[in-house]
Amino acid sequence: MKLDDIDWHDGSLKKGQPQEYAGTHISVFIRWLVVRNLINPEVEFDTSAVNALKKGKMTGYAFLEQECDGKIFDDFALPEVQGFLRSYYSTKPVKGWTTYFIDADATIIGSERMYKIGEKDVDIKQAFKLLDQRLEEWKAIYSKNINKSLLDRLLKR
Repeated sequence: MKLDDIDWHDGSLKKGQPQEYAGTHISVFIRWLVVRNLINPEVEFDTSAVNALKKGKMTGYAFLEQECDGKIFDDFALPEVQGFLRSYYSTKPVKGWTTYFIDADATIIGSERMYKIGEKDVDIKQAFKLLDQRLEEWKAIYSKNINKSLLDRLLKR
């Protein structure tokens, strides 16, 4: 299922702004998936691009454009995490739960900076910390439906 597409946000840019600004929220999220080893091995991302992103030699935006054609799909993530993507990376919050867009607006990017900054202006450590926290919360709520030991092993940092 397609979760987001940079083209959906082009209309939010002011004239002259780089297209990257339309995809900052997507690039931060895809970067987190890659760095945290949550990407589905069945999706054929270029290994050198994955390694470059993990080492900080490539931006999430460059990866998004080069490897994902500006889009993010739920099956980019490990099967055990796809439910998290579908519930968290959504415009409609589930009762008692938040969404990535609410978090991006409130914390990760900030409503006054949405569509006005690139990935380099985002506090990646803070963003990853929040995304890690949201995944842990989701695991606690939905743990009976996922392979928790696999996720715990993958998320050891």
